[in-house]
Amino acid sequence: MKYSAILFDFDGTLLESGPCIIHTLRRTLRELGFDQLAAWSDAQLRPMVGPPLREGFSAYMGLPEEYVDRAIQVYRSHADDPAVLSLLRPYPGIPDMLRTLREKGCKLAIATAKHHSVSTLHLKQAGLDQLVDYLSATKTDQGCDKAQLIREALAALGASPSEAVMVGDRLYDMDAARQVGIPGIGVLYGYGSREELEAHGASCIVESVEQLQRLLTEQEDL
Repeated sequence: MKYSAILFDFDGTLLESGPCIIHTLRRTLRELGFDQLAAWSDAQLRPMVGPPLREGFSAYMGLPEEYVDRAIQVYRSHADDPAVLSLLRPYPGIPDMLRTLREKGCKLAIATAKHHSVSTLHLKQAGLDQLVDYLSATKTDQGCDKAQLIREALAALGASPSEAVMVGDRLYDMDAARQVGIPGIGVLYGYGSREELEAHGASCIVESVEQLQRLLTEQEDL
């Protein structure tokens, strides 16, 4: 297979984490006294699924800078709450797709802006920890260089950019793929839009996990 190293975003690509993230956001905002923000609709909070927490709290939600670090701390403190973990699940078809790709000899990795400790917990909770070869996740709350996370994953897999492809649902994934020089596949079953993915240079876009599996196994249109 030409693309034998396949990298995936986590939230909105492998993991249906929107309900979990939105639940935790509301809980965090209420604890900090931002009841008006906590009352935002699910649609208003959806853009928080994907970007690093610092960017989301500051740039999107407009929290005063002096509250951002505290908001991140409170959010993280609920990462292992049973009520939160119960909301996590892989998208239907994802486990079977990962097994099929590995059977075909592909090396699989995750490159995510979600903190490494939380990603490790959620990966195990979703039952995907034995289906990927490497987890590349940020270890700081001071920002996320997703292109560097992709490079780290490629090095861990022993793969060159010419062998790799990145799969994700948001602009951050497409931008990072372009910076590294690998194709970016956009998925529409996550939390981005076709317009967003096209504007940020997606090499191709799929609407379902089934379409994604066909594309990654056949690789005719990449």
